[in-house]
Amino acid sequence: LPDFGTPVTVRSLLTHTSGYRDIFDALLMAARRIDEGDFVSRSEVIGLIQHQPSLQNAPGAEFIYNNSSYMLLSMLVERVAKRPFDEFMSQRVFGPIGMTHTVVRADRHATVRGATAGYTRAANGEWRDLGDLPSSIGAGGIYTTLGDLQKWTNNFAYPHTGSLQGIAQMMTPFTLTNGKSTGYGFGLFVDKQGSLKRIYHRGADLSHKSNLVYYPEIDAGVSVQSNDERFS
Repeated sequence: LPDFGTPVTVRSLLTHTSGYRDIFDALLMAARRIDEGDFVSRSEVIGLIQHQPSLQNAPGAEFIYNNSSYMLLSMLVERVAKRPFDEFMSQRVFGPIGMTHTVVRADRHATVRGATAGYTRAANGEWRDLGDLPSSIGAGGIYTTLGDLQKWTNNFAYPHTGSLQGIAQMMTPFTLTNGKSTGYGFGLFVDKQGSLKRIYHRGADLSHKSNLVYYPEIDAGVSVQSNDERFS
């Protein structure tokens, strides 16, 4: 990656404060029809950053949600672990937690057992099947079940992988260089709902929607999944 004069750290990537361009926003601006299922290679994020004339902001100075950062993080995991990201996640994350029905779909042609097709509406009102975004490894591309999501949430309080100290870091909002909080830790939004601390994240693909909320003070969580793109 190019040297923009200011170091971009792993923490910058984790907190969406790197200053890199977002791969999907950039491609949509370039008239790529991602919304119509155009294939996006995972490696395109490298080319995007190599052609980026400068950072959007100094690292740590501004929060801009950035899929490119998480795709880069998955590549970093692969280089450090010396194994594909999907294998690493299965062996080091999903396996120890007991998430036996969760996979990272590394190959866009791979069949995921039990997967639910996602749908969106055409202009004439007919249902359409656009598939998913296979290039989003690191920023998405995970297939799971409600039962496995419960195990994932339980791991926050009773970790089988990771540590309580590491999970506490994930749930600690990042502070920008101007002293303001982003309300975002490492891959998790953090705020309050009423008097309760709320940890959550939403997700969306071409035709899927997802939301997971965890309330650590009462050790409870809620997850909603939909295969209707219009669901909110």
